[in-house]
Amino acid sequence: MRHLETEAGQQPVVDIGRLVDDGPWVTSRKLVLLYCALALVFDGLDNQLLGFVIPSLIAEWQVSRIDFAPALALGFAGMAIGSPIGGMFADRIGRKIARIVAVAVFGTATVMIGFTHSVNQIILFRFIAGLGLGGAVPAAMALTAEFTPQNRRSLSVILGIACIPIGGMIAGVIAAQILPSQGWRTLFIISGSAPLVLAAVLMFVLPESPQYLLRRGSNVAGLTASIRKLGADFATNTTFVDQREVSVSRPSFGALLAPLLRRNTLAMWAAFFFCQMPVFILYGWAPTLLTSQGFDVQFASFGLALFNLGGTVGCFAAAWESVALARRLAL
Repeated sequence: MRHLETEAGQQPVVDIGRLVDDGPWVTSRKLVLLYCALALVFDGLDNQLLGFVIPSLIAEWQVSRIDFAPALALGFAGMAIGSPIGGMFADRIGRKIARIVAVAVFGTATVMIGFTHSVNQIILFRFIAGLGLGGAVPAAMALTAEFTPQNRRSLSVILGIACIPIGGMIAGVIAAQILPSQGWRTLFIISGSAPLVLAAVLMFVLPESPQYLLRRGSNVAGLTASIRKLGADFATNTTFVDQREVSVSRPSFGALLAPLLRRNTLAMWAAFFFCQMPVFILYGWAPTLLTSQGFDVQFASFGLALFNLGGTVGCFAAAWESVALARRLAL
């Protein structure tokens, strides 16, 4: 637990953890969720672009579809690496900065793919984009959880995840319109520039997590501004604490594999892996498979957009089930 330096004497005390959990659901909190949601939409959009353009690249560069397997694989490998790195940086440098850097990384790499002239160049920038795509999610989820009241937190996180297939659905619609007329380079440049604009805007409008600022204990002005986003009003000599930091110890990663949790941990990992594997396969190869059967690029793009629509509906259904049913049964 940390205290801010204040004047001596009697001081009012505000428990940030309790304020986050039980405070009012004000507009400023909702805006933080909106900013997080927009970043996740662009995450889902840029993540799926390569799958849409592989048929066009095969025709233009006279290469085999097998040549793009490393680009897809290394993109997903970058996400697998970027996700824990993003979580680590979110704890060290703050959720806001980690989030903005991740969005800027995948936006820049996506734009650069639009200027490539070989599969090897695509492989390089796709891996870099994967680092940003993976790193953006944990920072967004942490910030969402730390600005959402307890009774809305699970639903908010699930709806945040739903923004990823929403982004993929938008990517399909955009690809269907741009690819036939403007080409794949324009698609990458436009789709990468949008998150770069968002990253610049987030520098000015996105607050930092009050829990993170309290743990750091150095940025008094930033902490005060962040807490006001929670809908709180307080005296200038208020002392801020977070009782959860005192009452709840921080478990290590190894605690997930302790005998009490090992079965559930391994089961959750396996379930998530086998759910995500076919999803990412379809992200990368569905348009190519459809065009190889005689369908045009526009039809293939709409096909993957419909797949993402199903994912979006599934996320909303899961959100309802998590509230109406036992979470284990919903899973």
